[in-house]
Amino acid sequence: MKTGRNFKLSFLVVAILSYILYLAIGQKPPTQTKPQYLSYVVDPKLQELRFFSKDDQNKKLLSIRRLLEYLVGSGQELVSAMNGGMYQMDFTPKLIFS
Repeated sequence: MKTGRNFKLSFLVVAILSYILYLAIGQKPPTQTKPQYLSYVVDPKLQELRFFSKDDQNKKLLSIRRLLEYLVGSGQELVSAMNGGMYQMDFTPKLIFS
């Protein structure tokens, strides 16, 4: 009788592990229903927020890399940067700032 009992126990273990494996592999990844945004709030009492488009020689910076080079070259530190507007193909601003 022990052999029958061991067989039933082994079968049960295999069945449970198979079911767990099916759940792990068979499930689709969750679909994203809400858009995700990264935001940052600047406290002007504690931090300085500046907009850069040109260097001291009035040359357009055109990229965050060029902004970093400009700031480091002038002894300033860049903490964070992001694109601040929409531009035409020739890098002229589409909106107000120029």
